[in-house]
Amino acid sequence: MSDSKLFQKIQDYFCMVNGIYLSCLTKKDGVMTEVCQCNDKWKSMLTFIGEEKYENLLLRLSDCRVENLIDEPLDKDYIRLYGLIVRVDNTHDIYWIIAAVIDEQMSNDERNLLPDGIIITSEARLNRTIEFLETMTRQLLITKRDEDAANEALSLIRKSDEEIKKQFHMLEAINSVIKLLEMDGSFTEMAQKALESAVTTIKLTGAFIIRKNVDGMHLDVIVSYGRKPFDTISITEVPFFTGKPYIISSDSVMPEKFRLFMEKQAMRAAIFQPVNIDNRTQMYVCFFDEKDDRSWEKYDVKFLNDTKRVIQSILTKKITTNSLAGSYASLEAILENSGCGIYVADMSKSEILYMNNYCKQLLSNIIEQNKLEKYIFSHTAESRSFTEVYVTEEDKWFDIHRTGIAWVDGRNVQLVTLYDITQKKRYQQRIENQANNDFLTGLYNRMRCEQDLAKFIDDSVKNDTRGAMIYIDLDDFKHINDGLGHQYGDVLLKAISHSLTQVKGIENHCYRMGGDEFIIIVTGSSVDRLESIINDIQQIFVRPWFLKGEDYYCTISAGVAFFPTDASTVEDVIRRADIALFNAKKEGKNRIEFYNESIDGTSTKRLDLEKHMRKATMNECDEFTVYFQPIINVKGGGCLCRCRGSCQMEFSNHGLYKSG
Repeated sequence: MSDSKLFQKIQDYFCMVNGIYLSCLTKKDGVMTEVCQCNDKWKSMLTFIGEEKYENLLLRLSDCRVENLIDEPLDKDYIRLYGLIVRVDNTHDIYWIIAAVIDEQMSNDERNLLPDGIIITSEARLNRTIEFLETMTRQLLITKRDEDAANEALSLIRKSDEEIKKQFHMLEAINSVIKLLEMDGSFTEMAQKALESAVTTIKLTGAFIIRKNVDGMHLDVIVSYGRKPFDTISITEVPFFTGKPYIISSDSVMPEKFRLFMEKQAMRAAIFQPVNIDNRTQMYVCFFDEKDDRSWEKYDVKFLNDTKRVIQSILTKKITTNSLAGSYASLEAILENSGCGIYVADMSKSEILYMNNYCKQLLSNIIEQNKLEKYIFSHTAESRSFTEVYVTEEDKWFDIHRTGIAWVDGRNVQLVTLYDITQKKRYQQRIENQANNDFLTGLYNRMRCEQDLAKFIDDSVKNDTRGAMIYIDLDDFKHINDGLGHQYGDVLLKAISHSLTQVKGIENHCYRMGGDEFIIIVTGSSVDRLESIINDIQQIFVRPWFLKGEDYYCTISAGVAFFPTDASTVEDVIRRADIALFNAKKEGKNRIEFYNESIDGTSTKRLDLEKHMRKATMNECDEFTVYFQPIINVKGGGCLCRCRGSCQMEFSNHGLYKSG
């Protein structure tokens, strides 16, 4: 059964139980459920309503911006037609069409005119049903919203992580290619290493460099890595040797000349980049793939373009006999287009040798405050390291990669790259906040409470200090939920949580354990004013809470345990505070009790007795031995158990009873 059919079935059962007709709609998907699976029943109902009235209600729903419940007036008082709009954050909307026949509004004659099978309800039942339907739908929308937000956050984090990993992988590769500029060797040797790095990094089929033959009619492959498509080819067969770059994905629509060339060389995707010296195209660097799903991403294009720049710089270096100025210009062009913040620094002389424009943008506040040298040279780092750092002046998170290289003038320097990961970190913090905080109240949850308590206990032991834990339980909170409804119970819990965080000394140490239970941890100098803190907490509950138009009072019972004096583990501290809380409840509620060993012994005995009794009853009561003890009036004679002397007679026969 599909989800829509299941939802329809649930709706039809809900309508049958409550005596109403329902239909669910959304702006995005239109009609989600029909009014009723039995069309004949709805057609009969629609006759009483009137199709014009029904269409008018739909128009009012689509135009409504403020109201939640729209009442469409009908000719008959006992027929009701409503439109219910449930909104959450203006991102999720659900519309309910509600129709009903009101029993108490009908005369006997009108009741006799109803077709067979028409379901009816009462006024009060209809109102309760609408209220429940709104509450249920809102909760479903909130749940769906939160699920969508969490999934989106996780998806963005995963995507961000994958992109950063890919960028770092490419950066490592391009750094190794840049180092080729420092090497001595032939152009073909260094160019082949550059092609190898490109092909292996982004997993291509092959790469090659072609140049014109001396005859001017052919093109020769002078360097290659991976699959070599040809050695020599006629220049008329090559469509790209025009001085322009070409980027062709596997799904690109190509001119006929490109299509024939790609098919003949078994290429599905390719990037052809010219190598220009003195404004003349000397060669072409070609990267290709034979896979059908190769779609070039911007990082791929940038990486391969940087590789081409290095090859061009190597060629320029050879042509200009290793000119320092020429090498630096080429290197600068590469670093300026790398896609990340880069600076080069001589750490031994505290000298910044180079910084690209993107790095200047990332560190703009530091530069404006004249703190750049202090930021770069105030700390020492390994020549090769990878760190994650928050920079206060920029209010940003960075992934920082340091590596030692030889600069164009031969000295050893540090090449530092910066990636802005602020968005990723904020999504991570959001996920962590959801894991540590109570959804309803915003207070820390039980898991965070146990983590913090373990740390506070450890600190108190190390520093020979003392802390306290206050275990709070609301008295008779169930009456609020039963009398006013769970939504008002939630309102009260939120208000109490907010009030607790306003008490001086415990602002950030309030936790909701679940239900109507709270924990307060008091540490440091605040322990000295524990009595004042407890008094402030009690004062919160002296005043009434305004709920549903009325004042309601709510009291608390609480137990207090000290650490590490009363207990030195998380489990024992919570248990002993709970024992003190139980004693407060037993003594009449609305009070605070401190843990001591006497109440612990009593509670432990009670718990042990309950445990042993429960265990004995679970074993078919084979641990019990039953004795019959009659009650005898030893003065006047006679049995007091109303057995009319049968016990007396039985005991006399055994010499166990003597009258008088």
